[in-house]
Amino acid sequence: MIANQNQPALAEGARFDRLISKSEAAKLLAVSTRTIDRLCARDLIEKLYVGGSVRFRLSDVVGIVQHGI
Repeated sequence: MIANQNQPALAEGARFDRLISKSEAAKLLAVSTRTIDRLCARDLIEKLYVGGSVRFRLSDVVGIVQHGI
């Protein structure tokens, strides 16, 4: 497999998922950022720490949009 210089090479079968900010997640779900905090507290969405920033997997947010909570 030849890696594109703009895209990192991924091992076969590896999952690549875009990370989004809390405000992006809130916009996609049409809720407030406080509601995102509540979803995290109830373990309904997993937050990831990148450096000092909180991020969310786009696939998790899309799953909530498609299937509800």
